[in-house]
Amino acid sequence: TAEEDGSSGLTPTAPEPTLASASTPSHAAAATTWLDTAPVHPARILLLAVLLAVGWRGWQLVESCRAELADFSAGGGRDGVAAARLQDVITYRVEQWWAASPRAIPLTLLATSCTAVLCGSWAFQAATDCRWEEAIFTSWLFVADPAAHASVEGGTAATMVGWVMTCLGLVIFGFIVSVTQDMMSSKVESLRFGNSRIIEHHHTVVLGYSEALRPLISQLALANESEGGGTVVVLSDKMSMEELMRVVEFQDGVDLRGTETVVRHGSPLQAESLLKVCAPTAKSVVILADLDISADESDAKVMRTVVALSAFPKLAGHIVAEVRDVDNVENVRLVARHPIECVVANDTIGRMMINCARQPALASVLESLLGFEGDEFYLRAWPDLVGR
Repeated sequence: TAEEDGSSGLTPTAPEPTLASASTPSHAAAATTWLDTAPVHPARILLLAVLLAVGWRGWQLVESCRAELADFSAGGGRDGVAAARLQDVITYRVEQWWAASPRAIPLTLLATSCTAVLCGSWAFQAATDCRWEEAIFTSWLFVADPAAHASVEGGTAATMVGWVMTCLGLVIFGFIVSVTQDMMSSKVESLRFGNSRIIEHHHTVVLGYSEALRPLISQLALANESEGGGTVVVLSDKMSMEELMRVVEFQDGVDLRGTETVVRHGSPLQAESLLKVCAPTAKSVVILADLDISADESDAKVMRTVVALSAFPKLAGHIVAEVRDVDNVENVRLVARHPIECVVANDTIGRMMINCARQPALASVLESLLGFEGDEFYLRAWPDLVGR
């Protein structure tokens, strides 16, 4: 009885485990036991496959360099002046890869880090006789955390491995910081020089630069006011990005009424630059005449810009080209592939000035009709009203 057990000072003992409970582990324990006792760990098989793939690719690249060296030697590189070694060819190809691909240096740093971690894990496993999975994690800690080697247990050899891996980690981290800084600097430099591509649609593209750029942007802002604003993109190579931005900033108090101005540096004669400002998706493309050269040269430049726009099979909008000589209007229309409207500003403005001089009140009438301030005129065709 319980009283007899307590009085006699005997302690009740736990029942002995049965054969079934002792020999039936859980599924998680069985999986862990299999991973620990497996002759080849699955992670090691994956690592071996990756190493074999990388080694095979490296061997192919080395053989390609050997073939290139053989061609170079057969083509006149056997003399002392143009002699080369396999190491020179490999170094040259690596440098070309670094210069041509923006992902080359980050991939090189990643491969160097992985190689250092793997070598450190094998050295730490040999020094401490631990599992390889624990060794590779400890090696990664040495590379990522400079203070991780301070608490290493396993003797002098393990401490030396931790110290060497920490030094390599500091070097790799320094290279990563340097590469990151260079990438950010190049990106900022690209933005400063206007080399990035814009993503816009239903916007207005202005190609070229002249004194009419600021008044044109002001009138476009008034026209876009009823639509809640818009975007005007200026593409020119006549001045730097800083000068173009100062031109379109309107720091003199002019209200653009919600219209944004974007500036990109490039030649309007190149299709690549036109794609950079999304000319195919613009609602209108305005080509400004160059007032710093002769009329024929300016019109020839306009024609070349129209030809560059004709490289696109379709434009969402139309083209408005400023022509300085009325005799070149038909030539510009002839090379145009898309709807175009040619404006001879000199002749039009000259006639308007003469008429305004003869009729002083005509200036205010023309300003009300042609400007976007106040009421506006919109033209639209209604086929249902024809003949009524």
